[in-house]
Amino acid sequence: NMEAPDEDAASSTLTVSEASFMVCNYVLNIGIFSVPFAFQQSGYITVVLVVGASLLCNFTARMLGEVLDHLRATGIESPNFADAATAAGGSKLAAYVHTTCMAELWSYGFGNLVVLSQTLTDLFPQYSFGEFVVFTSLLTWVLTVFPDKVYAYVSLCASLAVVVASLTLLVSGFDLPEWAASEGPVVGPWNTLPSSFALLIYGAACHPVLPPLFNSMKSKKDYHRATRNGWAIWALLCIVLGAGAFYFFGPAVQVIATRNIGHDLQMHHTKNSRALCTLSALCLVIRLQGSNVPVSRPLVISLARAVN
Repeated sequence: NMEAPDEDAASSTLTVSEASFMVCNYVLNIGIFSVPFAFQQSGYITVVLVVGASLLCNFTARMLGEVLDHLRATGIESPNFADAATAAGGSKLAAYVHTTCMAELWSYGFGNLVVLSQTLTDLFPQYSFGEFVVFTSLLTWVLTVFPDKVYAYVSLCASLAVVVASLTLLVSGFDLPEWAASEGPVVGPWNTLPSSFALLIYGAACHPVLPPLFNSMKSKKDYHRATRNGWAIWALLCIVLGAGAFYFFGPAVQVIATRNIGHDLQMHHTKNSRALCTLSALCLVIRLQGSNVPVSRPLVISLARAVN
């Protein structure tokens, strides 16, 4: 009986692989489909920006892990950003940091819900946008029943859906009657580099959802390995997707590159457009639905703390 709690804790602790699936689900979000546009703005030198963004996110996540580990050593059971801010600057800083984190999560979750419901409405026009809002919200509520250890494999499926959607974009480009390969500069205008880097960071930075991940892991070392794996996979997919789409579509790359699927360089439909667009939309639905629960986790934890 004395050992039962330890066994329960061990059974709910994420392995490095499971945590890596979770991080991939965080970072392989719909923002990755704007990476080709960053290549369109700044040229192939964007590869350097992708590597830099990956290293920066991994470094700051590592520093966050050090802070959370220190807080846990002081007796705080499940430390978060508010706890770190309290230790660093008191209650006012904690309130500001907590509000900022929650606002980011709410905005991402709201945008996610809108895009998901609109995509489903496009796929199934016989149902209304409002009906899909209700349906996807209820489905998210049902999925929150699963603990992180189980949901890690849902995260893996959601991440694979992004990979399939990315491959669909590249297949669509490969199927073009002509490629824009000769029109892509190695280095674009220098004044585009800051905006391209900001575009990459917007999609890659997922730090508000990292404290629950850290608190679900056995050790700081395992947490560091999981975050390193997640951002390494993000960087690899960004380079393949961004450079490949830019090579095929060149200046025709759209801000959200999935709009290029099934279209030629003049944005006319190609012969396989319907099948490719449907496949990418289904993958997008799986990805968006899969990301709703991780976004809600910190909000639920904050609410649970507020009501003790």
